[in-house]
Amino acid sequence: MPSHSRRRFLATVGAASLAGCALADGTGPGGDGWPETAETTTDPLPDESNGWPQFGRDARHAGFAPEVRIDDPTEEWSVGRSGGLATPAVVGERVFVYGSTATESGDGDGGCVVDALRASDGRREWRRPLPGFGDAISGCPPVVYRGSVYVGTASRTGLHALDARDGSPRWGHETENSINEAALGYRGTVYASTGDELLAFDQRGREQWAYRTGDDRLASGSPAGAGGRVLYTTGIVGTVVALEPGGTGSSEWRYVREASFGTPTVADDTVFVPTHFENSRIHAIDLDDGTRRWTRPADIVTGFATDGDRLYGATDGDDLVALGAADGQERWRTALPGGGGVRFGTRPLVTDRSVIVTTEARDPSGHATTTAVDRRTGEVRWTVDHAVDRPLGGPVAAGGRVYVPLYASDSPTYRLVALADR
Repeated sequence: MPSHSRRRFLATVGAASLAGCALADGTGPGGDGWPETAETTTDPLPDESNGWPQFGRDARHAGFAPEVRIDDPTEEWSVGRSGGLATPAVVGERVFVYGSTATESGDGDGGCVVDALRASDGRREWRRPLPGFGDAISGCPPVVYRGSVYVGTASRTGLHALDARDGSPRWGHETENSINEAALGYRGTVYASTGDELLAFDQRGREQWAYRTGDDRLASGSPAGAGGRVLYTTGIVGTVVALEPGGTGSSEWRYVREASFGTPTVADDTVFVPTHFENSRIHAIDLDDGTRRWTRPADIVTGFATDGDRLYGATDGDDLVALGAADGQERWRTALPGGGGVRFGTRPLVTDRSVIVTTEARDPSGHATTTAVDRRTGEVRWTVDHAVDRPLGGPVAAGGRVYVPLYASDSPTYRLVALADR
């Protein structure tokens, strides 16, 4: 199985265990009604690719929904929970939500669950508890791929697959380390990262191969798929690696820098990868051979969204910025209202006319704000204030609605809000 040689890296991301649901005392996939593999596969849901089924909407993580147009939104419905919440997936008339029902103080029933909500009013159609104990903050976003929902969990648990139609368990795979980033469905295979390896499964849950990052490398982003390649990034010794989806997962090319690479985004034949912390830059890499096309310093603290012509991200200075995809040059910069800034890791989304992002309040007594700016000019088109003060993971859009996951830091409570035109 592919691997790198490297020095032993002993640092850990302890905070990452707060991002997921822990399984207690060895209770893991394969137990509590979860088989280790499934006998059959599931059929894709109708119009599965036309919703927001995966992280960043599609395997390329573009975050672009050109068929969605929102001009004068108001809150259509919202649902709350006492525990955690992840960015949802949306397919057809269902919204798939993953989180926990426990609070940080330990109240609640301590369960991790996947809910299927009705897109029109937020009513629950089914709920599937996951085995084990639920933490206060949910894990990675759910992914819907070819009729199944895939969710990873933290604190050394694994990957679970559910039937998207009724929530019935399909299979579970236990991993040594937590899965804190969204899985990827691409070319008939499901990929999940534990931070130190990328695992590939067929749709029945049988492991195909594992790519190990090696010492001094730690992955903290979701893998992407484009051009017949799976793109996987690491930090510490930063690497972008292009892997063959089939066979043994061997690498086609590597792009290595002294940087911490985030989640890749692909537009046409270019891979865009942010680096964070002391060496914040954007790297544009040729998808075919891994050579550098351009790089430039950037103070962007979020992931990217792209319409193919421009990249959109938010800065640590509370600005939303558009950069040319061809050269990285700044096209416009807009100060975001609210003044609280954008949380690290929050991603914008792009619709027919707008770039949409949610900013947090300056303090718990304030309001988080979802803002849409014109994607051509950067002019503010509309804003919506929310009853709580913090966003979670960034908004998504499908079926004429924008879905915003939120968090009240002084409660703590979590809410998913659906915005639609009046």
